Amino acid sequence: MEDQDQNTNAIELYLCGTEDVIDLLIFIHQEGEPAERARLNSAILTLLHAATHRLKTIDQRLHGTAA
Repeated sequence: MEDQDQNTNAIELYLCGTEDVIDLLIFIHQEGEPAERARLNSAILTLLHAATHRLKTIDQRLHGTAA
């Protein structure tokens, strides 16, 4: 059970870090020039895809651990 609690804490920290980065990118996006905005759109999408992939991997590990 302790391993699962540690995994849950790691997921929560990962999500908080991801949220902070996305918030920062959105703020910069709002303040940026059009060319910067296009690059930031790409960065935000890449980050979201990476986070989604990582969370799916973690979810599979947790369900594998619970089974």
